[in-house]
Amino acid sequence: MSAEHEDERQRSRRPEVTSGHDLRAFAGSAGSPGRSLPPRPRDRRPTLRRRLAVMAAFIVAVVMCLSPAAHAATTTEAPTDMEELAGVVQELVDEAAEDGIRVSVGLQDVSGLRTSSDRLVVGSPEAYNPASTIKLALLATVMRQADRGYLNLDAPVTVSPYMVVGGSGTIQDEEMPYTTTVRELARLMVVVSDNTATNVLLYYVGIPTVQELLDDLGLTTMRFNRQMFPGELISDPANVIDAADTVALLDAIYAGDLLSESSREQVLEWMLAQEVDTKFGAVLGDAPVAHKTGETGNVTHDVGYLLVPGHETIVAVFTEVTTTSQFSEAQRIGNPVVQDIGLAIYQYLTTRPQDPEPEPAPTEAPSQEPEPADPPASTPQDGATEEEPAGATPGDGGASPGSGTLAFTGAGALPVVLALTAGSALLLGLAARQWGSRRFRFGLRSPGASPGRWV
Repeated sequence: MSAEHEDERQRSRRPEVTSGHDLRAFAGSAGSPGRSLPPRPRDRRPTLRRRLAVMAAFIVAVVMCLSPAAHAATTTEAPTDMEELAGVVQELVDEAAEDGIRVSVGLQDVSGLRTSSDRLVVGSPEAYNPASTIKLALLATVMRQADRGYLNLDAPVTVSPYMVVGGSGTIQDEEMPYTTTVRELARLMVVVSDNTATNVLLYYVGIPTVQELLDDLGLTTMRFNRQMFPGELISDPANVIDAADTVALLDAIYAGDLLSESSREQVLEWMLAQEVDTKFGAVLGDAPVAHKTGETGNVTHDVGYLLVPGHETIVAVFTEVTTTSQFSEAQRIGNPVVQDIGLAIYQYLTTRPQDPEPEPAPTEAPSQEPEPADPPASTPQDGATEEEPAGATPGDGGASPGSGTLAFTGAGALPVVLALTAGSALLLGLAARQWGSRRFRFGLRSPGASPGRWV
């Protein structure tokens, strides 16, 4: 075959190149000797979608976390940390143990301002001789019987000479027979820890009725088995108590689950008037403490409520001096321990920050219509309420009248700003996505194209 014929065959196989697109196709074809072009960039659309999704998820999470509902959920947590308070008490309990004093301290927050009301017991979980603290179980029984209509607090009661016992109290000094009321017996049982009043009330309602109340509360340790100063002829088991059951009983009284509101208030009034001041009363002075003491043999106790506003707390301190069986010596050693623990708890509660005021409920948006500059002279101004004083624009949130601007303050403003930011970000993201959806093209400048144009 001639060379001229061979050249003609090669030309027939080579395609005509008349545009940049054809040149690009020819140059990129397999086996062609054309110049190589830069590879086409990878499609960026999936990456942009992922970034937009991550951005949107992040903004939504931030808005949800900082919304008023989430803000309220986090701010309702109490500043009073019961575990921290327990740590303060634990140090005193350990110090007492080194001196041969067994101590139990029951704690519970009953302020109602906190999401957590854990019941804690620091120290020994074992039971104690309750002394006069067991009288709170009898008090609760008397008041519940009155609430049920089974007992009249103002009914007269005559105390016979054979009912009188020794120990604390004032009835034993009265001329017998002595006539009083159920209410007065209950008051004396708490305020001066009168043992005679306690025994008369116990005769009046019966030990099984007291036990019924303890069983209803699910208390498994506390037992009122016999009267005060029963004498040698009584073989019934001794009364028994522990810190956990005491806190549970006090909680039931305070919460109103056990007694009516009037009975609850009466119990607190009597406990606030406590005259035995050898324990909490010796160091707390005029502090708002409603309590009941107990002491006998080698034990000394004080239990009740520290009514610090916003931090109302049940406190039950039980101690047993194991180094002596003498009453006076046990009180000399044990009372300072009860005092120190009560004072430490009170100081802790009073130094805690006050809980923030709850945020007001959201109100309706104010009218966007401007109000007249001069309201009619006949407009009444004496019908203002505490929420909307006279002359104020209802629901204006502090904005000037007729401004048409919603005022956002506190935690409620932040979610709104973030929501607006999120909306702007999403709009920009959509624009970026639209821009990224265009296919990037790289090629040679067309011979007929204007300078700077790529095809």
